[in-house]
Amino acid sequence: MGVDQLIRVTCPFDLLKEKYIDMVIDHRLNLEIGLNGAILDTYSDDDFRRMSDLLSRHNLLVTVHGPFTDLPLGSVQSSIRKTVISIQKRAIDIAEILKAPQIVMHTGFDPKHHGTPDDSWIKRLKDSLLELLDYAKRRADGPDIALENTFEFDPTLHEAIFSQVKHEALGFCFDLAHQVVFSRSTMERWLNGPCGERLKELHLHDNHGESDEHLAVGQGCLDFNALFNWITTHGKRPVLTIEAHNERAVLPSLENVTRLADKWGV
Repeated sequence: MGVDQLIRVTCPFDLLKEKYIDMVIDHRLNLEIGLNGAILDTYSDDDFRRMSDLLSRHNLLVTVHGPFTDLPLGSVQSSIRKTVISIQKRAIDIAEILKAPQIVMHTGFDPKHHGTPDDSWIKRLKDSLLELLDYAKRRADGPDIALENTFEFDPTLHEAIFSQVKHEALGFCFDLAHQVVFSRSTMERWLNGPCGERLKELHLHDNHGESDEHLAVGQGCLDFNALFNWITTHGKRPVLTIEAHNERAVLPSLENVTRLADKWGV
């Protein structure tokens, strides 16, 4: 698989359908389609199916980012946890319609609310993920799940999950910008262990080290050379997803990510 096939550009489904689809086709952008917010409540299977058919006709590749706001997979409230699992199952259904081989999910863990990831939180998260993996893999075309780092201070929670859930369809999505802004651990601490071993995807956007700005790659202070050096040194070929939150940042990010991939032999 060439580097052009590894690179994705994130776009929420509503913006893709209502605004950006012509640009995506004109620039031949492979996508990570976002399902956060009201998207699951707004669009039908037919909407997703028509989009899938259109992208397939243009030979464009797709991954999916599942919904994530207010969705803790390890919630102490069983009714909330059941609702979160139901929402993520719906996202898995849509990923299958979109012919996406992979869906990114967040743990929903936030140290400001949940403290530290104790054994009970880990168990609830594990049980939720096992149910979702079973649901996804009942079908031949069900997607793999890549668990992203967001607000977690360190990789303890992810490492516990990867040590307890051996399912090959569960992997890690590393977000360098989140690690820099939210984590208290280094990139090496995150990657030199179970998370790096299960690496399936990178989320790529930039910031100045203080807030989650989602700038174009190269417009902040993040050390992407160190990241790409790590993935090539360790023989990894993850999906490379650009998560700039401004359309003017997409093409500069594409150029810089392609340059990094070429420089480091991805």
